[in-house]
Amino acid sequence: SASFSSAAQLRGFVITGNTFSGINTADTSPTYLVKLGRSSLFTTPTDQATCTHDNSVVGLTFANNSASNVGSGLIYLNNATKSATYPTLAIYNNTLNSAVANVGISVFYSLGVDTYGNTVSNITPMSSQSYLDGAGIGYDFCNSGGRIFRNYIYDIPGSTLGSAELNGQGIEIFASGINGSLGGIEVFGNVILRAKKGLFLGDDVSPSIATPAHKIYNNTIVDSVADGVETAFTVEQENTFYNNIVKGSGRYGINKGKVGSGGQLQMANNTLFSNATNYGTQTQTVDATAVNSDPSFTGGTSPATAAGFKLTAGSALRRTGKDLNLGNIQDNGNRAFLHPPSIGAWEAASGDAAAARTTRQ
Repeated sequence: SASFSSAAQLRGFVITGNTFSGINTADTSPTYLVKLGRSSLFTTPTDQATCTHDNSVVGLTFANNSASNVGSGLIYLNNATKSATYPTLAIYNNTLNSAVANVGISVFYSLGVDTYGNTVSNITPMSSQSYLDGAGIGYDFCNSGGRIFRNYIYDIPGSTLGSAELNGQGIEIFASGINGSLGGIEVFGNVILRAKKGLFLGDDVSPSIATPAHKIYNNTIVDSVADGVETAFTVEQENTFYNNIVKGSGRYGINKGKVGSGGQLQMANNTLFSNATNYGTQTQTVDATAVNSDPSFTGGTSPATAAGFKLTAGSALRRTGKDLNLGNIQDNGNRAFLHPPSIGAWEAASGDAAAARTTRQ
C-alpha cells in the first residue's frame, strides 16, 4: 500500500510477477492486495464538472500478477495519470480467481488507465454488501480516457442480499465520462460470462451523442444472471454500443434504468439472442440493424474458455459488424479488426485472410 502527502508523486512504478494466496480471507470490508494513490479520495462529486485530479501516481506497470482464494480485490488505483517521461499506465495480464471482494480491479479518479488481458473469475460480494459490490473490473468516479479491453471475466454471480441490483457486475463504469480532460472510456474485445450484470454503466453524464460518455464495441456478453447490459442507472447519458453479442441473459439483454427522453444507447449491428427479453421496459431505442442470429461459437453453446467464443466460419455474425474505421485496434485474439469486422470479441475462427498483427498497448 502506498499513500502520499499533497505534494508527493509515485512515478514509473513497476509491479510484476507476484503471487498472492489465502490472504485477507476474514475481511468484512473492502480491502485490496495492492493499493496505490492518495490515502483518501476527495469528496464524492455531484457531477463530472467537479472532478479534480491530483495525479499522485504518474505512470504504472501492473502486470503478470496472480491471486487466488483471497478476501480482497487485486488492485485499487486512484489519482493516476501518465506523462511523456512515464507514458505507460496499464494493468494487464493479471489473474484473480476466487475472491471475496468489492471490485477485483478498481480504478478511481484517474486519467488514461488501460486495463487489458486480465482474467477475473469467481468474485463474491463482501458480506457488508456495499455499493457496487462483487464486481470484476470497475472504473468509478472521475475516470477519463481509459480503455478496458480483451479481458476474460466469468462467474461474477452477485447475491440477493443488501443492494441486490448493485452487485455482480462483470465490468462497471460509474460517474466517469466526458467532462474529464480525455473523454470517456473505451470498452472492447472483452468476454464476460455468467455475471449477474455483464456490463453496468451508471451516472456517466453526457449531453449529446456528439460527445458520448463511452464507446462500447465488439464485446461478447453471455449467460448473464440478470441483465447483459444496464445503462443510465440514475442519470441520463449517451453511449455508443456497436458490434456486441448479448446472449442468454436471464432478465433483459439491454436494460435502461432511467426514465426520460435521454439516456439512450446509440446502437448498431449488435446481436441479441436467446435473452429472456431483449430490451427492458425503459429502453427507448432498439437496434434497427441488429443481427439477431445464433452466434455459432466454435466452443458450442456454452464455451469453457475465452477462445471458445470465436465464431465459426459459417456464423451469420462473421463480417457483418459496423465498420468503425478503427485501423489497428485489435480483437480479443490480438488481431486487427477486418473491414467490415465481425460481431463480438473475436474475428471469425477461419475463412479470413490473416490480418496484420500489430500492437495497441
